Amino acid sequence: PEIAILVHRVLRRDLLEQSGPLTRDAAMGALAQAARLMASADFLDAARRFQRVVGFDDPSVTGAAMVGLGEALHRMDHDDSALGQWEAATELPENDPAILEAAKRLTEVETKLAAQEAMDAQPAPGEPRPR
Repeated sequence: PEIAILVHRVLRRDLLEQSGPLTRDAAMGALAQAARLMASADFLDAARRFQRVVGFDDPSVTGAAMVGLGEALHRMDHDDSALGQWEAATELPENDPAILEAAKRLTEVETKLAAQEAMDAQPAPGEPRPR
């Protein structure tokens, strides 16, 4: 088990240090690894892996990476950056399922932010309403 952990750490580090295009296997492995990191609330490392995959030559893989990166950023309270990733993902070819997910997340977050702004604009109990 210790050797497997060491190999896993070396492979993970190599992916992030590697420059140039990823192979499909490397891109898919990075997405899977990022998903596991998200599940364990390791959002920063997940974001790094998603970011490494953004730009892959298959729009569905890039879209999945952008949606995942947006989710990781959102979980780290970087909502503006998350929205940017989701908006960029919606500009990829429309027939991709990742685009639909990005559009859904974008709508959810925009709705949440609008509701929060409306709540913030309300006076506290006992305070007069602004004119």
